Formats: sequence, C-alpha cells, structure tokens
Amino acid sequence: MRAPLAAVFGLIVTACAPQEPSEADLLQALQRHHREWADAQRRSGPGEYAPLVNLSAEASVTLYIHSVAKERCWRAREEAGFFCRVRVEAATAYAPSLHRRIEARFVEGTRGWLALSPRPLEAVGSSAHAPAGAP
Repeated sequence: MRAPLAAVFGLIVTACAPQEPSEADLLQALQRHHREWADAQRRSGPGEYAPLVNLSAEASVTLYIHSVAKERCWRAREEAGFFCRVRVEAATAYAPSLHRRIEARFVEGTRGWLALSPRPLEAVGSSAHAPAGAP
C-alpha cells in the first residue's frame, strides 16, 4: 500500500515542480532585460544594469539578440528560478554577427520569464573556461 502512495506522491510533486525555461522563454527574457538596460542608457547615461556582452556602451545600446541556444539550466538552490547558460547570437550597428555565452538567473513572473543579473562568459569558440565553482 505504501509503494503506490509513494509513487502517486512522487508524480504529484514532479507535476507541480516548476519547469525550466524554454529557449523561447530565455530569448524573450534576455531581449526584455537588454531593452530595459538600453532604454535606461538612452534616458540618463549609465543605467543600473550591466551590458549583456563585452562591448562598449555605445555598441551595447544598439545590440539586438536574434537567437538563444540553451546549453544547460539548473535549479537555483537558495533562490527562486533557474540558472542557465546560453549561447547568444546577436548583432549591433557595428558588428553584424556576435556570438557570446551568457549565464543568468531566470525567474518566472506574471509577464513571463525575467533574466536577473546576466553576465557574459567568454565568446563562443574561445579557449577561456567557465568561472571556478560554477556547476
């Protein structure tokens, strides 16, 4: 009797657990985050967010993210949401094709997923390694 109850409980917990964001969710969240940062830059100079990629502020303002490829996501342990590493394909007025890796925490909100504190890793294809201690 206990085995069937445990199985049912496990299915309920799994069904109710938050699902990690899809690539479309990640793309929309990063585009929203960057759009808000760029708007703040245009309004009042340096904003409260850091650019998503290692570019000058002038180039970063014109950045448009075309696509995102999810490398991996893992559940945040002490915070809500998921940490995800993604490959971003973007363009600016100065560089028509940029490829970068980004890591951020993604939290599902009432208007969709939000990207919190995204930070650039190394450019795709470079020999740099992920930061020490990262999963």
